[in-house]
Amino acid sequence: EDFYNKLKIMDNGCWEWTGSRHVAGYGMTRIDGKLYRCNRVALELEGIDLTNKIAMHTCDNPPCCNPAHLIAGTMKDNMEDRNNKERQAKGIDLKHSKLTEEQIVEIRALWASGTMTQTDIGFDYGVHQGTISYLVNNKTWKHIK
Repeated sequence: EDFYNKLKIMDNGCWEWTGSRHVAGYGMTRIDGKLYRCNRVALELEGIDLTNKIAMHTCDNPPCCNPAHLIAGTMKDNMEDRNNKERQAKGIDLKHSKLTEEQIVEIRALWASGTMTQTDIGFDYGVHQGTISYLVNNKTWKHIK
C-alpha cells in the first residue's frame, strides 16, 4: 500500500514514482533495508518472476512503475530495444555519452580500490556492469588514464 501511495498517474498512462530517484531517473525504494528499483518492485508485486531478468520500460520513462508499461527481459533484450530505438551513443560523439571523463577516472579508482563490485559501480553511475567491465579493462575510453 505504501508503494502505491507514492505513484502519480500521468495523462500518458505512466505511474510515476514520486519518492526517491536514482540519478538516471529510476524510482528507488528500500525494502528491509535493501535498495530496489521501483519498476522492478512493480513487476514483482504483479507476481512476475524476475530471476535473472530486469524490468524493461516500453514507455521509456524511467520513473514509470505501471506494470502495463513494463516487461521482464534480459540485459541483451534491453540493449536490443535501445539499439532499435536508436538511443545508443555512436562513434566518438562523446556529448551523448552517459559518462564524463571525470567519472571515468572516478570509476577506475573505485574499481582499483576493491571496495565495490562492477555491478554496484554501474548502478551508481546509471550504466550496466558490462560498461564498467569494458571501462576498467581499458577496452573503452582508452585515451583516459
